[in-house]
Amino acid sequence: MTKSVPKTPTSDQNNKKAKKADTPSSSPIAQKKDNGKSQQEAMEHSAFFNKTIQLVVSLLPSALSDVVQSVTKLISNSMLLRFNDSMDGILLAFDSVKICKTKKKTVGGYIMNEMPHIHYNVEMNALIFSPKIGMRLSGVVNELFPSHVSVLIHSFFNATVSADHLRKAGYTFDADTFEWITERSRGSINGNSSNELSLEDEVSFTVDTLHECAGIMSMEGSKLQIVC
Repeated sequence: MTKSVPKTPTSDQNNKKAKKADTPSSSPIAQKKDNGKSQQEAMEHSAFFNKTIQLVVSLLPSALSDVVQSVTKLISNSMLLRFNDSMDGILLAFDSVKICKTKKKTVGGYIMNEMPHIHYNVEMNALIFSPKIGMRLSGVVNELFPSHVSVLIHSFFNATVSADHLRKAGYTFDADTFEWITERSRGSINGNSSNELSLEDEVSFTVDTLHECAGIMSMEGSKLQIVC
């Protein structure tokens, strides 16, 4: 049995400013026009996109003094910077939280089967990070090993490129310098920085595999290239 619960006054929370995550400064919240492309076209080729999200949030009676603030706090604590299947990515930031109508077309919450939680239909604007297999991403090399190279994307997301893929790209591991280098740079007297893969190098790669565990996403890639 479903019971309707009137919406609790929220002290003008509908006008409250947005709550946002401390996302990496390099993360593009909004895409700029590039080579005549519109913002929407640019976002289609990016791992970041803005989306209107609808979800159900459950609150205890003790949280009803300020519903919007309680909903915002719950989303921040349980969903922010974590992978979510329904969002098809990682929630980086959100704003414009509002309470929507129930199935009975009333604005407020509802309870089910005498359970203590009050359920609210919620709508918000969200920034999602959602990389896809085959997408090209850029990052910075933060670890070098004989078995793989680690890449940090937008100062937050982790990816690896295995030794097999690095060798296919023409790299070999130099145990003396602990770097991945090409034969051309090995034969150079002074070395060639464009062919030596070192820490802090900016690189691009193709996403081959996506992993998710307990809300944490990581990636495996191939076709690594140094960004000049």
